[in-house]
Amino acid sequence: MSQFRDFFHFIETKNRFAKKYGYFECRCICPGGIGLWAAFWTLGEGMFAPPTGSAANGCEIDMFESPNFSAKTRFMRDGVNQATGYDGYDGVISKGVVLGKYAGKNIYTQFNTYGLEWNENEIIFYINGVESLRTSFQKGVSRVPEYVILTLCLPVEFPEENAGVTTDFVVDYVKIYQKDAA
Repeated sequence: MSQFRDFFHFIETKNRFAKKYGYFECRCICPGGIGLWAAFWTLGEGMFAPPTGSAANGCEIDMFESPNFSAKTRFMRDGVNQATGYDGYDGVISKGVVLGKYAGKNIYTQFNTYGLEWNENEIIFYINGVESLRTSFQKGVSRVPEYVILTLCLPVEFPEENAGVTTDFVVDYVKIYQKDAA
């Protein structure tokens, strides 16, 4: 199998839109080809700064990642990971955790909705309107605006399992809500 994340296709709001706290949501059908990796995530500029010991200056929050690798790898098929990471990139996230994995409704043929409620105290993940994970680990909660990214990573050379396969990353919508002050 070729290298993971060899070629990126992405839409991001960097230098155009960033949000501190709120509700982020994406409704989509994930791509099902072997080696494809789709994601909906936020990123704070603090991830590119020297480590500080917390996410206060920004982090990476993965509302979903759909690592559709072959059954021989450690990643699940027909499911997503939800995760957060902070304290910079050094080839990998210095500190972070895959908070949970979801498998259920077919993510490759049916629409699913992935959401995130982010406030000053915690990060709450949702799948299809149902809370899937929650963390109030204070060192892991960003305190700065973050921009939004939709990513589809492709291998440079597709694995043999993909011969003749066509697939799409179908995004119905991305919505971002600000919490009502009332």
